[in-house]
Amino acid sequence: MTCQAGLAKMREEQDLIRVLFRDLDQFPNLVAEMREGIVNPLYEGIATWLAEQPEYEGSDEDWPAVASILGGAVVNYWLANESMYEPPTRIDEERFVESWARLGMGLANREPSPAT
Repeated sequence: MTCQAGLAKMREEQDLIRVLFRDLDQFPNLVAEMREGIVNPLYEGIATWLAEQPEYEGSDEDWPAVASILGGAVVNYWLANESMYEPPTRIDEERFVESWARLGMGLANREPSPAT
């Protein structure tokens, strides 16, 4: 659901994103608004969701760093799809979301880090 929500938010803000990437230097306030209002909340939401999973209790995982990787994948997928008019390596959105979830949930299948 987190991946799908991220892609949906990118679609919702697609006009703003296009302006940002086309004329980025001309709108520094808009860049900050985009970063603080859309991008960082996406990453923070992923990190919070992961940290709250019972499978990770006692983990010392760097959830913000993991979230930046997973969130970055969502942003990259959407941007590549929008700018090149087809998804990266022609992977449709359903396959992307399923693989993203497997990658993220793969963290739950490993031994937890010892609590400090």
